[in-house]
This record gives sequence, structure tokens and C-alpha cells, in this order.
Amino acid sequence: MAVFDLEDGEQADIGGFLIKRKGNRIQTDRTAVYPSIKGAHLVSETPELTNGCRIEVLADKNLIEVYINDGEYVISNAVYGIGDFIKVNIEKTVHLYTLKEHDERTRGEE
Repeated sequence: MAVFDLEDGEQADIGGFLIKRKGNRIQTDRTAVYPSIKGAHLVSETPELTNGCRIEVLADKNLIEVYINDGEYVISNAVYGIGDFIKVNIEKTVHLYTLKEHDERTRGEE
């Protein structure tokens, strides 16, 4: 799991799957993951966010789930072909947790 905030204009790249902040919206784009598919729904976007932009990403080699502001919005995408190695490219601090570590951390915040 990766946890980070995005400012307007910033993006994270997870094996070609892009998570972008455009104003007060989050957009995901898997076009680079499926370059040969034309006309498919490859870009998703949230409605306007009202309270920040905290991103939590769960990823494996076939699925990426993006949780925005503790589940205010969730975007889930199949991403076949993303590879066995998932790397987050972003020019800021990203906290990476195993699911167990995240669960323990979350329980401690209650």
C-alpha cells in the first residue's frame, strides 16, 4: 500500500498507471497500460473534492485500487500486464506499508 498527498498538477506513476490531481479532482489514466485498446474506458475522474487529497493505493499485478480521502471516493481498475514489479514514481514522500502494517496503524488511530 502506498500513501501520499497530491497537490494540483502532481501525478504518481505506478507501472504506467497514472494518478493525477487536476484542480480538486483526482484522475486515473491506464492508457499506457493498454496502448493497443482503442475506445475503451481508460480514464476515470472523481467529482470535486471538498477536503484535501489524501491518496491510498492498493496494487498488485492485476488490480489497482485508489482510495481518496479515506474512502470518500474509490477508483478500481484492472491493469493486466503491469508487471511483477510495481514502482511508484512521484517527486515527494510516499509511505509504503504492507496491508498488515496499515491495519495496525489504522487501529491505533481510532
